Amino acid sequence: MNMRWRPAQGMRQVLDLVRSGQLSEATALIRGGGATVRPEHSARPRPAGGTGTPAPESMARGTFSCGAGQRAYALYLPKGAGRLRGLVVMLHGCTQDAGDFARGTQMNQLAGLQGFGVLYPEQNRSANPMACWNWFAPEHQTADGGEPAILSAMIADIGTRHGVPLGAVAVAGLSAGGAMAAILGHTHPQLFAAVGIHSGLPVGAAGSVPEAFSAMKSGTAVRSDPFRVPTIVFQGQADTTVAPLNGEALAHGVGRGPKEVGQGAGGRRYVREIGPHGEVWRIDDLGHAWSGGSAEGSYADPVGPDASAEILRFFQEARKGL
Repeated sequence: MNMRWRPAQGMRQVLDLVRSGQLSEATALIRGGGATVRPEHSARPRPAGGTGTPAPESMARGTFSCGAGQRAYALYLPKGAGRLRGLVVMLHGCTQDAGDFARGTQMNQLAGLQGFGVLYPEQNRSANPMACWNWFAPEHQTADGGEPAILSAMIADIGTRHGVPLGAVAVAGLSAGGAMAAILGHTHPQLFAAVGIHSGLPVGAAGSVPEAFSAMKSGTAVRSDPFRVPTIVFQGQADTTVAPLNGEALAHGVGRGPKEVGQGAGGRRYVREIGPHGEVWRIDDLGHAWSGGSAEGSYADPVGPDASAEILRFFQEARKGL
């Protein structure tokens, strides 16, 4: 098999290998077997299905450094904002960056209406060739080091500089970003009023790249302990990249509660379960994509329900409960 990395097709190659059960080949590819790693600020391919247009709202870019490491970020501030009423932290998925994730989720427009800023940390491709957050590595699953330490310090710094009130920060992510959001809620609960996990996996689902692919493909035996921060979970029931069983593993952290059946604006059916520690949204016919997103970004499905709007609603409710 030709394992040479082709940037525009890299993610598809890996997913095809995972789906066919060729985990060792997928592991070799993601570890950089023949991979071309682009410099962090070089031009990148347009997202699949997108137009390559800029994010709809301008975002300031910066780099944050601390003892644990360094990461770039983009920050959206509502027009005319002084002190922010709140901050939403958005963790992109593999192969994505800040602008792509902002276009796909449309979070800037929605959060700006409420006076919230939106922070988009960016994974460094020298840390992961596919720009995945390293949620599967033990050194990135603890509070004191690795990516949780970098991200938590970045969030605290941005929040302080922009006057974000205590208890007014939420973190959400897609796929690898969702798994890292779960880790942050576990390692730094004091920072967040709410956590959003879209198509993600529970803390401890994997301890290596092969285990990560296995958990993504088949689900994990790990079950989330009760969440320490109110958490909203979204899982597409037609997701062939992160198996829906991972959503069920996360549901253990939410706990059992009443269910309601509804339809998004596009007619897609969902079941919403409200537990003692949050909510779980099981969405019919949704693949590996942000629910209710914009086709301007990658891994976004315009058919609702609108995950961004529901995360903001959940965030507001969690803040009132503090």
